[in-house]
Amino acid sequence: MSDMVFEVGKYYEHTCGEKISVAARGLTRMWGDTLFAEHRADGEITAVGKTADHAVNWHEITAEDFEAEEVRAFTEANCGCELS
Repeated sequence: MSDMVFEVGKYYEHTCGEKISVAARGLTRMWGDTLFAEHRADGEITAVGKTADHAVNWHEITAEDFEAEEVRAFTEANCGCELS
């Protein structure tokens, strides 16, 4: 298990190549207090977990790395993992 947790205002990359920007924290009916991330590939906003368990296989990257043009296409099938 990783000791890292997601933080608002930071950027992360999954071992599959997926990149996210943690944009906000909010209170939802389903998940309670949660974080929201923008996905680099498609701009979709999704809820992400706040604990270290949710950050496994992710590492922090710079804003420049997040904005890099070479956005790799990925799927759960070629990743071999869940992308949630």
